[in-house]
Amino acid sequence: MRVLFTTHTAKSHLFAQVSLAWALRAAGHEVHMAGQPDLADDITRTGLTAVTAGAALDLAAQMESYEHNEHDGSGDGTVQDPGAWEGTGGADDYRAIAERYEYWTDMTEIRPQKLSYEYMHGVFTAMTTQVFQQYSAPAMIDDLVRHARWWRPDLVVWDPLTFAGPVAARAVGAAHVRLLFGLDLIGRMRRPYLDALRRLPPAQREDPMEEWLGDTVRRYGGEFGEDLVVGQRTIDPLPPALRFLDGPDRVPMRCAPHNGSSVLPDWLREPQERRRVCLTLGVSHRELLGADRLPLGEVLAALAGVDAEVVATLNAAQLASVTEVPDNVRVVDFVPLETLLPSCSAVIHHGGAGTFNTALSCGVPQLILPDGVWDTDHKARLLEERGAGIRVAQPEKADAATLHGMITRLLEEPSFGRAAARLRDESRDMPAPSAVVPVLEELAAGRRPHQRQGEWQ
Repeated sequence: MRVLFTTHTAKSHLFAQVSLAWALRAAGHEVHMAGQPDLADDITRTGLTAVTAGAALDLAAQMESYEHNEHDGSGDGTVQDPGAWEGTGGADDYRAIAERYEYWTDMTEIRPQKLSYEYMHGVFTAMTTQVFQQYSAPAMIDDLVRHARWWRPDLVVWDPLTFAGPVAARAVGAAHVRLLFGLDLIGRMRRPYLDALRRLPPAQREDPMEEWLGDTVRRYGGEFGEDLVVGQRTIDPLPPALRFLDGPDRVPMRCAPHNGSSVLPDWLREPQERRRVCLTLGVSHRELLGADRLPLGEVLAALAGVDAEVVATLNAAQLASVTEVPDNVRVVDFVPLETLLPSCSAVIHHGGAGTFNTALSCGVPQLILPDGVWDTDHKARLLEERGAGIRVAQPEKADAATLHGMITRLLEEPSFGRAAARLRDESRDMPAPSAVVPVLEELAAGRRPHQRQGEWQ
């Protein structure tokens, strides 16, 4: 069969799809990986065939503009110009707009008492207009549909933030599934939102996602269905103890980490003389903004007195603001985490999907300083509740002494290692990507509207 993957323009989202894409290739199926032109080189470096759709997203410029609004209160960036709001148009108004933007595009709220219809409707309206429509702009959807009509995929596997995928699938009658990279925040809020919507009189029901996706898919001869929001199936890489949602539409799949192209360093093969700790703040944020949101200087100072070798994956830009690197810290620009973490007794990181999932698969206790992006704080909370890590509640205010105590606990208290090993074993009990291939074959076969000569059976 032919399988079209659609990914968001960030390496971590692409990397979350690579193992399944190669499992399908290994099973004899054809695979294309589609995304904006920004990601084409990263796709080809995975060995997969890249398909470009739409204009460059330039996510770095968008995030830089938003960060400028959030911290300086100046510039309009991705939020509405202050002239459209009541007020003086000065810095205070810009800050108010940035705060409103951050509030209404926050899908992390899960407390039932907070999930009123008004709140959820505001979030879905803001996310649809300010985020989802940017990530799947009309030009990208047009290009993707054009490619799908030419190539005729049997199955579309799409990133939860890239709704061009299910639209293209509907346009050609292909089966389609979401592939999560972390917690299902959209599905988690979507269920109570639809329940609240059904309680309203029909004349008052307004669903911004149905309006946008319905209008969009009708341009290509399709009709809206809730599967355009949450997929016909959802592939979930997290072990059951860490999932937000479960049910018959869920397809569990063990995380098989892919951290990018690299060469194994010689020092990693040398005998270890003492415990090892990994410090990583990921690559996506540093490549987009050239900086991190976390107090790197305090983290390094906290590691100075730790009885362990520390491997810190930091580049020159990240180290520019650091006055001193402790003697027990080995700085490397990049090392594949799936090869490094099995030798580590703990990992310190920002909560990104790639690092979090790789640490889970290796059974390594985690100290997480959530950077506030998408689901990082929720994952840290869940991990802490399962006893496999520690969450830093306010990373921007963390000092070296507090962090040193947390790191020491992870290394000295055996309970963290035991809990991390349990989650690792739970993850290993999930089907490997190769075992998910027959599930996807069956789904595609049951929904395929056409049969090509010599097609897979």
